[in-house]
Amino acid sequence: MSGTRRTDRRRRAAALALVSALALLGMSGCEEQADVDAILAKASKHLEEGDFGASVVELKNAVQLAPDNAEARRLLGDVYLRIGDLASARKELVRARELGDASDDVALKILQIQVRQEDYEPVLAATEELAEPRNTAEVRQLALRGAALFGLGRIDEAKTTLAKAHAIEPVPETYIGQARIALYERDLDAADTLLRDGISRFPDDPDVLQLYGETLLAARNPAEAEQVFSRLVEIEPNRLSIHLGLARARIGLGQFDVARQSLDELDRQTNGSLAVKSLRAVVALRTRDYGVAQQDARLVLAEYPTDAAALFVLGASSYALEQFEQARSALARYVAAVPQDSAARTLLGATELRLGQPENAAKTLSAASEVDLRNASYLTVASLAAMRSGNVEDGLD
Repeated sequence: MSGTRRTDRRRRAAALALVSALALLGMSGCEEQADVDAILAKASKHLEEGDFGASVVELKNAVQLAPDNAEARRLLGDVYLRIGDLASARKELVRARELGDASDDVALKILQIQVRQEDYEPVLAATEELAEPRNTAEVRQLALRGAALFGLGRIDEAKTTLAKAHAIEPVPETYIGQARIALYERDLDAADTLLRDGISRFPDDPDVLQLYGETLLAARNPAEAEQVFSRLVEIEPNRLSIHLGLARARIGLGQFDVARQSLDELDRQTNGSLAVKSLRAVVALRTRDYGVAQQDARLVLAEYPTDAAALFVLGASSYALEQFEQARSALARYVAAVPQDSAARTLLGATELRLGQPENAAKTLSAASEVDLRNASYLTVASLAAMRSGNVEDGLD
């Protein structure tokens, strides 16, 4: 009997220990969740105040404390998306989905990021079965499928897909997708009409507004573009491309000092973004600060040897500094990439003349398009090159 009682006591003790352990685990889990909830609350407050950096710090703490918390992952992905860190945003949102967040919002944002990253195949795979959209979220996903098709060069399919989505329900993605196709087809009027309609329906959508601003810049309307990008900075203050658009508009308006100040600040904030340096080089060139223009252009070209803007800046600034061989090399590469730029072709011809290469200059300038032939400075250099190379008839034409 005594042996039986001892066995029973051991069993009760083991059971009590197990219950205590489970209770402790439960308390630990509750405390951990409470800690995570407190951190998420802090992160949300920082977001409301526009302090994205502090929000990222808090959300990283939450993810470190609870790696499998889907809400923390989703919020961190949202913040990364708002500050333009697409790679990190995609990673966190995909992880949130893997952890059980099957919301349309997460699915849509992942597709948006993939389109912006020009990673089109996953978009097509994810929307393969999306024949008949049942709600707004699915219409937007179908429109992103159209954007992916356009990105892959399947223009007719893209048009059909976007038109179908737009007929079901006009959404920001249908306006953007169709406007991009219109711009590709050089139908600026159609693009303008689409984007104006899109803005009337979605006045605060940053993507519609940004594409409209880019269209205004392409149409050489920097004054209105400056207004659009200034408003965008208020709506989406942490998107670098918006600040660059505003700087480009100010350059177009001749506001070089203001543009340079903003680009210097962006350079500091982004720890030397090459996109910022590329545009800052343009400002330096326009203000005849040729040494700075050369320096920034070289930094960009060291990483991206085919960057057209940097090539032109390097060529033009080198010409101004009478470094003609370097100017010829950069301008030749630029003209090969952008053959329709008559100003660059003129400068390349002038450079070849300064190097004592009239035959090369004549060849460079003889490749002019009809647009080039209406450019007075082009005709002057072309005539001089032809005469120096011995072709008097072309020179006197």
